[in-house]
Amino acid sequence: MINIVSYFKELVQEFNLISIFIQRDLKVKYSQTLLGILWAIIRPMATLIIFIFMFKKIANINEINGVPVQLIILSGIIFWNYFANGFNNVAISILANTNLVTKVYFPRIILGIASLAVPFIDFILGLIIYIIISIYFGFPIGFLFLGIPIILLFLSLMSLGLGLFFASNSIKYRDLQHVSPLIVQYGFFLTPVVYSIQSVKFEDYISYFYALNPLVGIIELGRYFLIPNYTIHFNLILISLIVTLFLFIIGVIIFIKKEKTLVDHI
Repeated sequence: MINIVSYFKELVQEFNLISIFIQRDLKVKYSQTLLGILWAIIRPMATLIIFIFMFKKIANINEINGVPVQLIILSGIIFWNYFANGFNNVAISILANTNLVTKVYFPRIILGIASLAVPFIDFILGLIIYIIISIYFGFPIGFLFLGIPIILLFLSLMSLGLGLFFASNSIKYRDLQHVSPLIVQYGFFLTPVVYSIQSVKFEDYISYFYALNPLVGIIELGRYFLIPNYTIHFNLILISLIVTLFLFIIGVIIFIKKEKTLVDHI
């Protein structure tokens, strides 16, 4: 039987190794580019500008339930990018480090955990940009902003849960490398990233399947913490948190079970 508690105790003892991998990933990501860490600001802002043009100039939508469309879009992009980049990084964490995995023993899950560092930096910078823009539009953050670490936690659990499943299985089944980008590509439209859940009418069973997407509730809860007087459906939030925990636990269990045989398939 898998002893998850003892496994994570071992991870705590390997904290120094995690920090080494984090420093390596940050250096590789930013040190050899002309703009460096500025890309963490350029990417979400470019996406924001494109969708603002679509909403305001083409669809003639300036507000969503009284909230400037800029804040709805930017908040969704910040949360989505953290998940999407984190999930993709975790999913390829083993394949991208086969030279280490085949030579040295260490808990392989460390590679997945460390791969969330770059998306985390991007998330923090995006959050700073959001705060500045929200003040400009007269929607400054309030005390509920203190709940943002909860969002970060559940987005991390979601990224790890799904990412570890793909990381442990894509070694043997290489076709899965093509599936994870599709999840990000189509998931963007099945998640309220550039729109609010309040625009969705829950009138049939398809809508309720949509609600099972854990990112729906997580992103909406994030907006609740960022945007004053933003209304949410707490039942939907509860479903999202439960599904996220379930996927995380399943992903970790599958990864631990397959970890010892990963080298055999490289």
